[in-house]
Amino acid sequence: MTVDWMAVWWGLVLLGFFAGVLSGALGVGSGIIVVPALVFFIGVQQKSAQGMALAVMVPMALLGAYQYWRNPEIGFSLGAVGILVIGAIAGTLLGTEVAARLPAEVLRKVFAVFILVVAIKMLISPAAPAAPVAPLPGAGPAPASATPNEKEAPSMAVEKQQSHKPVVRVFSARACAAPLEKAAALFQERTGIAVEISVCSRHCASMEAEEAVGSAGGDDFLQEIADAGIHDLAIGGAEYLLDDGEVRGIVQRRERRTIAMRRSALLVSAANPRKIARLEDVALPGVRVGVSVLDCLKGVWEDICGRAGLLEAVRNNLTFYANGCIAIVEAVAQDKVDVAFGWSAFNHMEPNRIRVIPLPDHQSLSRGTCIGLLAFARHPQEGRQFMDFLTTPDARALYQAFGWVL
Repeated sequence: MTVDWMAVWWGLVLLGFFAGVLSGALGVGSGIIVVPALVFFIGVQQKSAQGMALAVMVPMALLGAYQYWRNPEIGFSLGAVGILVIGAIAGTLLGTEVAARLPAEVLRKVFAVFILVVAIKMLISPAAPAAPVAPLPGAGPAPASATPNEKEAPSMAVEKQQSHKPVVRVFSARACAAPLEKAAALFQERTGIAVEISVCSRHCASMEAEEAVGSAGGDDFLQEIADAGIHDLAIGGAEYLLDDGEVRGIVQRRERRTIAMRRSALLVSAANPRKIARLEDVALPGVRVGVSVLDCLKGVWEDICGRAGLLEAVRNNLTFYANGCIAIVEAVAQDKVDVAFGWSAFNHMEPNRIRVIPLPDHQSLSRGTCIGLLAFARHPQEGRQFMDFLTTPDARALYQAFGWVL
């Protein structure tokens, strides 16, 4: 029997092209298209077809995934991909062993039933709705530009498609988000460039007094930014955080702006049963003290108490190690501690539940709230434009209204 190798060659090319189109457009694996076509049209054995489909999948999937990742309108979680890859590797090893032991005819029937079940399920099942995002504490009404997890209003989606203007995506620490939302709305009003704000969704996702565990610090906000990989800018509550970002290749070097400063302060509950009024009161025996071991407040208590000569006395009173700003505010509000170290700007977060006690100049320290351009930014030009806007008097006045200092 003579084989027309030219026809086979062109058949494989067309099959690969067709599989690539469907894979890129629908996100389906090459096996759904390639395996049946190789078996029925090219005459390849079932097991050989499955192996060839897996080989084809690697370059096709990598290119398709990259195209989806670089699209600013599509959310793409690198962290979720990593978790899927771990499971996929284990599943592939098991699956290939099973395939080697089963007859080809059985494999073909199992494959056909699987495709049929998936097709029916997708036809009759409605799409899952987007999950709502919890509102920010003290932030007032929802911001004009939604976070990536929020469902866009149809009118805004249409407007965005019609304008074809890029959307600047900003990742912000939750405690820094309230003035940022006001500034983003003003920037959009003046320039027509939309700004989408994402707030950290791990340690500060909910208003809880989350206490640090052994892994604290290993999953900071920079790691969350890197895992998402979709943002243009990141705002941190301390300059050292973006220093770390530059060293880790997440933030571009020399692409940062300082927006405003926050001054250190003591946080007590609204009732303040221990009558704490000054730093020296924190060192009194029996006072329960809370500190944050994550992000912008990390190490603040040491700098303040070391300067005042109260390091050892306060260290002996430490009873609560919090995972970030939200956790330390909640620890005070829920009476888990008598006092905590925080920022004067925290007053807007829970004004009815906590009190902020400013420290005098000789005891206080300041850390900058800064914004940096990310290494994987998709709209660097518009990102720089927004960074520059945040340093204008109008934008800084919004931060000042929330307790920041200039």
